[in-house]
Amino acid sequence: MSRLSRIAVAGLSLGLATLCVAQPPLARVYVKDGQVVSEGLKPIDTTSWDDTPQVGEVEGVECFVNEGGNEWLRLVLDPAWPQDYTGPATIGIRFFDGRPGERSGPLMMQFDSADPARLVNGAWAWTPPVWRAGSGRWLTAYWTIEKPAFRHRQLGADFGISGKTNRGLPTLNTAEVTVTRAGILLTADVEGLALGDRGVAHVTAKVFGPDGAPAPDGTLVTFAAALGMCDPTQVAVAGGTATTTFTPAGEMGEAVIQASCDFTAHEMRLPLVSGSGGVTEVDWVVSDFEHEGELPVAGPHFTRDVKGTLAVLPEAAHSGENGAACEYEGVPGARWFSAGVEFPVQIPGVLRGVSFWAKCTEPNTELRWTMLDQEEEEWTFSAPVLETGQNGWRRHGSSTVDPYFPTDNALLDYPLTFGWASVIREPWSNAQQGTLYIDDIVARVMVAKSEVEELHLVAP
Repeated sequence: MSRLSRIAVAGLSLGLATLCVAQPPLARVYVKDGQVVSEGLKPIDTTSWDDTPQVGEVEGVECFVNEGGNEWLRLVLDPAWPQDYTGPATIGIRFFDGRPGERSGPLMMQFDSADPARLVNGAWAWTPPVWRAGSGRWLTAYWTIEKPAFRHRQLGADFGISGKTNRGLPTLNTAEVTVTRAGILLTADVEGLALGDRGVAHVTAKVFGPDGAPAPDGTLVTFAAALGMCDPTQVAVAGGTATTTFTPAGEMGEAVIQASCDFTAHEMRLPLVSGSGGVTEVDWVVSDFEHEGELPVAGPHFTRDVKGTLAVLPEAAHSGENGAACEYEGVPGARWFSAGVEFPVQIPGVLRGVSFWAKCTEPNTELRWTMLDQEEEEWTFSAPVLETGQNGWRRHGSSTVDPYFPTDNALLDYPLTFGWASVIREPWSNAQQGTLYIDDIVARVMVAKSEVEELHLVAP
């Protein structure tokens, strides 16, 4: 699917229209008469990390103006988000779409999630992107947050908005940000589709209004999809839900199925795999470091501010005869680096999770697995931080991927290639040097049942 169609899907399904809710939002922040007006939501000053946005005016609209730097607008809820609330939340952002011909890039958001599988134990979860198309208009995008935590774990903030990409730093202009208890939760009657079966998926949207109650009957929901089509595309809510049928177009990957209404939006991903006979999830062996054929062109992974060595040794084994040992040392004054082992191996089917056994001599160390999609965009699994004194073997894994500063479209473009497993030295960490041991790397993948016999799977 071309980027043009992705932009159109994102623009349609994320409710790019004037913010319209049935009652005042739970919290909001905006600019009026040159002053920041905070109603239960306020920006925080993170000047040591990001450029703090200034107040200005764009195309006759007062707004936050963020130019240069990392371009983050970070916000905190006040009073704090109620921890006993388990329902969804919706964040609405009114933003300037960019001028015609201007390279604007995606609008991204990170939020403090209650899902520990997300980046850094949920504290830095990403949302799907909204691609700014340069229409010259002020638009509004919505994101449903299924599991909000909002515990101020993002440098004191609950969520942040950014226009940053690795290919440029476009200006971020934000006029208003709102938080409500609205949301759309999407489910399908199948866990995935084998394209050879020519099947369909019935998708149900459970819709909550701004007060957290089920949306009233008659609320209009719009469905859209990538890698296929939804029919019908507009459905009136009845009994709190709306249902459509998704038909795949025939391309392998993850179908992005999105639903939106006047006050919220959300999306789900449905695996589409080659083959027939239905789908199944299996544990595919990336490498156990035992056989040369399972470790094609593997090598060390070191970013600029770190040096070290990589070796396959018996003493580095968690099981079997061998494992990998990566010794690393950051250069003096290094604020950030990544050190580990690379695996440029294409995965079969659709990725559902990654697990591996690891230990590290340095405590307070974060482990990550990064992979590349077909557009060479980086995607990251985040494993738990190794706590002080916890230097023994531990199985790490995650079932959630997040884009790491999107360089293309922030959508998983299949096929995927495994990139590298590494320790991460963050500015707040003391992990300046040490040794990472890693073994038994396994990918959880969804494949067609007709393809299972061709794979090297974990022994039962």
